[in-house]
Amino acid sequence: TASQQGEPMSSSNLMIKYQGFKLSDLSREHIQSLFSGIAEESPHSAKINVTFTKKDNLLKGMIHIHSADGSFFSSAVDNNLKNISEKIVHQVRRRIEKWKAKHH
Repeated sequence: TASQQGEPMSSSNLMIKYQGFKLSDLSREHIQSLFSGIAEESPHSAKINVTFTKKDNLLKGMIHIHSADGSFFSSAVDNNLKNISEKIVHQVRRRIEKWKAKHH
C-alpha cells in the first residue's frame, strides 16, 4: 500500500536536529509527523534536513530538501516552535507545489 511505501522513506531520509534546547517527546513527535508529511510530498528519494536552533530566546528553523529533481529551502525565525514549524512547512510546501506544476 501507499502508506507502507511512504514509511521507510520518511524515516530514513528525514533528519531533524535541535540545537541549543531540549524538546518533550510529545513535541518531538508532533514535529516529526509534520515533516513526515512533507517527506511524502517531496520528489522521490529526496533527502530532507530540518534544523532548529535556539539563540537568545529566538528559534530559527531551516529546512533543506535535496533531490535529483530539484532542491528546496525555507527558513523562519520565531519564539514559538509550533509557529516556526508550520511556517517553514507551509513555505516549502508551496515551493514543492510550484515545482510539481512545472514538471508534471
